[in-house]
Amino acid sequence: MEKKSYYALDIAKYICAFFVITVHTAPFADINTSLHMWVTQILARTAVPLYFIIAGYLFFSKIDTQREWNDQVNIYRLKRYSIRIFTIYGIWSLIYFPIRLFGLYQANFSLDSILGFVRDILFLGTYYHLWFLPALVIGLCIVYFLRKWCTIKQIIIYSLCLYFIGMGFNIYLPLLEGIPILSTICQVYQKVFVTTRNGFFFAPIFIALGAYYANIQISLRYSLKKSFVICVGALLLFIIEACLLQSHRLLTDNTCMYASLLIFCPSILLVLLQLHLRKRKIYTYMRKTSLLIYVSHLLFIILCDKVLPDLSLWEVCLFSSLCSIIFSTMIYVGAKKFKILEILC
Repeated sequence: MEKKSYYALDIAKYICAFFVITVHTAPFADINTSLHMWVTQILARTAVPLYFIIAGYLFFSKIDTQREWNDQVNIYRLKRYSIRIFTIYGIWSLIYFPIRLFGLYQANFSLDSILGFVRDILFLGTYYHLWFLPALVIGLCIVYFLRKWCTIKQIIIYSLCLYFIGMGFNIYLPLLEGIPILSTICQVYQKVFVTTRNGFFFAPIFIALGAYYANIQISLRYSLKKSFVICVGALLLFIIEACLLQSHRLLTDNTCMYASLLIFCPSILLVLLQLHLRKRKIYTYMRKTSLLIYVSHLLFIILCDKVLPDLSLWEVCLFSSLCSIIFSTMIYVGAKKFKILEILC
């Protein structure tokens, strides 16, 4: 992919960071329930899968698929990428650790709370929004190492199976609980792992789709007009699915594994790859700060809750967004002089 094609992806990731803040603050919940549903429960839920598919596309664009899975150059790139993500995860886990420690203290450091914390480190994130980082590496490794035995199309099929299992748990759990055997399985899984929104069920399919796009150079096959038409069609499917889920009372604040995202997010990527933007410093800024906004915004939500408890949800969203922008900008500027700050992003 030509370097100029990266810029639209940078913009998309930056916007997605604020979609995540929207999910965590629900700014329209006390203003209009319908607006809350469409923005927070539906539209903003495209953020994380779009992150995954972009990450898969960018990573596998740098991988030489003509070489074996254990090729030293490819393995080196996977190790370097994984180490970078886990370093960021480790640093931010330490930053949020005092908050988790207070939670353990409130639970009297019970065995269940300690085991739950260990589980969270591996699957759910040391603080709940950090789950994305280990999920990204786990999903990436699953897709990468399956190349030893499978073609990319086969990997997509296997990843789809995992996603549909996860979707059943995420959306259709009330229905599954009515089936005796499945009910027991769901209860055991929920007690141990809590959610299927992780690197095993959620991430692999979107990373695999990104890898597929990179492998076949899909940006050369479609025009911007055709890509846009496909994206609009996928959006309509997304809206229809959301409406059906709402009508059957299956849409909740935790709903995130929509079936139509499997079409909508790849179609968004298809459009983004057709947008050839000129190089500007703002795009570099967006690329460098989008992840910082993602990982830091919960600090400001917590701060707002403790210091300014009377703010409305909309004001909490605005406050945490502005603080995240200021903080990420400070780190971005400071990292130019103090390289050690780069470990934060």
